[in-house]
Amino acid sequence: MKPVRFVALPFALRFALRDLLGDPRGFGVFIACIVIGVAAISGVSGLSRSLAQGLAREGRTILGGDASFSLVSREFSPEQRAFFEARGRLSEISLMRAMARRDDGEAALVEIKAVDPATYPTFGAVSLDPDMALSEALEVRNGLPGVAVDPMLLARLDAKLGETVMIGVSRFTLRAILRSEPDKLAGGIGFGPRVMMTRAALSGAELATPGSIVRHVVRVTLHGGADVDLKAFAADAANAFPQAGWESRTRDAVSPQFS
Repeated sequence: MKPVRFVALPFALRFALRDLLGDPRGFGVFIACIVIGVAAISGVSGLSRSLAQGLAREGRTILGGDASFSLVSREFSPEQRAFFEARGRLSEISLMRAMARRDDGEAALVEIKAVDPATYPTFGAVSLDPDMALSEALEVRNGLPGVAVDPMLLARLDAKLGETVMIGVSRFTLRAILRSEPDKLAGGIGFGPRVMMTRAALSGAELATPGSIVRHVVRVTLHGGADVDLKAFAADAANAFPQAGWESRTRDAVSPQFS
């Protein structure tokens, strides 16, 4: 005896043909929907692959090194620093939110990025207006440290370069406009305009008080930059400090959601 499915097949075909001949336009719409759906899925898949390849290609510049490790509201221990320094060059930054205030009380939420101009950026370049070295923009002059700021902050505070603002307990000079930073994508979404200062200036502003949220990031550029070295380093770091509680990323997975 033939299986039921084969017996039912001719009826199914007749039914489909009858439906097609009765409404050919509807069948055309059905086929068009399938074509559009397949094209959309292929397009999204292709875009995702392109983004992933681009991120992998520029991973070092975006991440600021071969690998990065971040801790929230606590500094890296001397043992952790020694581990990193034994394997590569370090660049450290600190990220947090604060309020920038003018003397008349006008204030704006800002995203602070505290860096060491001697080691930052490791790859790429910071673009400032007027054109100057980052160390020059952030240096202390007449007792006041400088900051490089997103032009949006000047608009929000109705301020100009050369004027001063209060951040924490310190007064800063608006020294330059921050046009671009090579590792901006690695910082995620910001809720306010960027303010770049030195790590020493951040400490002097006394913003890192108990309860404040400060993200400390160490970027490591390995002495040997091969992929095998990177994988071994990431594994060694995890094994050496299993309870570190840090977030780690590597240049080949700058944005895991595209991996």
